[in-house]
Amino acid sequence: MLKGYEKGLALAKKLKKKIFVPTFSSPEILHLFKAHKGQKITFAEIARALEVASSQRKDLHRALQELIAERQIVRLDRRHYSLPPPAKVIVGRVQAHRDGYGFLIPEDSGLPDIFLGKREVRDLMHRDRVALHLGKKGRGRTPGPRTLEVVERAHRRVVGRYEAGEKYDRVIPDDYRLVQEIRIPKRAAGGAATNQIVLAEITRYPTQKEGPEGKILKVLGDPDDPRLDSEIIIHKYDLPEAFSPAVMRDASAIPPEISGEEIVSRVDLRGLNFFTTWAA
Repeated sequence: MLKGYEKGLALAKKLKKKIFVPTFSSPEILHLFKAHKGQKITFAEIARALEVASSQRKDLHRALQELIAERQIVRLDRRHYSLPPPAKVIVGRVQAHRDGYGFLIPEDSGLPDIFLGKREVRDLMHRDRVALHLGKKGRGRTPGPRTLEVVERAHRRVVGRYEAGEKYDRVIPDDYRLVQEIRIPKRAAGGAATNQIVLAEITRYPTQKEGPEGKILKVLGDPDDPRLDSEIIIHKYDLPEAFSPAVMRDASAIPPEISGEEIVSRVDLRGLNFFTTWAA
């Protein structure tokens, strides 16, 4: 009786070992692909790595098809599978429009300009350097989601017209492509008066919910002051307000009058009349 039981137990163990199939799941399959670091894998290699028995190869094939439909893996050809290629990233500069939309001008000159809707431009400023992340495409021709990441802000200071308000003040940028008005807290007005041209520093950049905020660094003057043009250009393009000591030393070494030897080496046009014209 005992021998028969032992024989039956041995047979049961033998049968169990024969029909035992390791289970596999979608996360395990994806983990295998990630372990291969983007390298392509054949169906046989997948089955062997996951220890899938021949009786469950069809189940493995169905699992792979589901992952393909979900765009978690891709089928390269009849034999090979792989992870999808990483999302494409396009880096460039924002060109904003006064109406609120804009374009991404890629650094790669071989790429076309990319339209940016008002919602996408809401937390960006003209000339910001951004990275556009293109997500996976949907089924059919449906474009995938895309996100914009600010790599570098183009503006630290802004020249504009100051306006006082009841709750807070604001600066309307001189550059019409800077479409967001800069909110100025009352405590940061710096003594500016309405309609004066000011230099503001941005203390908080725009978000999807709020515009930029700043403080007044300097009152440049009244808009009808003819001397204001040079001040606006200096601060608008962040030019140095004074020459460096090295330049001043070189300039002081130049004699105030041109020597005869220097005149001979030049083309003398002093006998001609010159006219300068400019737009009124």
